[in-house]
Amino acid sequence: MGKLIKGNTLEAILNQRPDSAAERGRLLAIFEAICQAVGYAHAHRVIHRDLKPANVMVGAFGEVQVMDWGLAKVLGEETPATVKALAAEQTRAWTQFSPTPESGSHTQAGSLVGTLAFISPEQAVGEIEKLNERSDVFGLGALLVVILTGKPPYVGENYESVRVQAVRGKLEDCFARLDGCGAEPELAALCKKCLALEPADRPADAGAKEAKDAIKFDEKSGAGAKPQTRNKAKAANKEAESK
Repeated sequence: MGKLIKGNTLEAILNQRPDSAAERGRLLAIFEAICQAVGYAHAHRVIHRDLKPANVMVGAFGEVQVMDWGLAKVLGEETPATVKALAAEQTRAWTQFSPTPESGSHTQAGSLVGTLAFISPEQAVGEIEKLNERSDVFGLGALLVVILTGKPPYVGENYESVRVQAVRGKLEDCFARLDGCGAEPELAALCKKCLALEPADRPADAGAKEAKDAIKFDEKSGAGAKPQTRNKAKAANKEAESK
């Protein structure tokens, strides 16, 4: 059984920021740790399919854990055994939900797998058989968008508005927000690549070299978190992987 940690969801941490530029270095360190955790799953041919801030727990000592693997799938297998084994290695802790969530913030049931504001076009149209690591890469891009701009890729007044944007992959507003957020161009470019309409145009998986290179560049630019914060996140994920 995984170690229980106390802390806040990434969603709660983001909601507490005074503006989208606040604590960017710390949040990019958290994002790097998320990529490491999802990359570990991808190395075992497991995809999460519901990456969003509410499914990431950040502990009091910098631990970062990706939560809620209930929609996860083992690629090429029908049995959920490997998913259960992987989930056992992940930390299980409470997740904070808003009593009045924004449109598209809930995990959807049925043929639509995931959460509308954060999912790839192939997920939004219900093409479950086409989902692979690149669908999770879109979810990672969506997390990075929230960190950099304060909003998810798709923002609308109601469920249908968000659904239409997700199905069509309409990201003009999202990309405009990225261009104006003040992030390093290489980091914004990585985010846009992760959110590409066609899966083949995205990085292959969470451990792709271009993602690591962009994050390293951001560290050199001075926007990254302090080394001790980053090292705590890495150590926490290594501990989870070894259990």
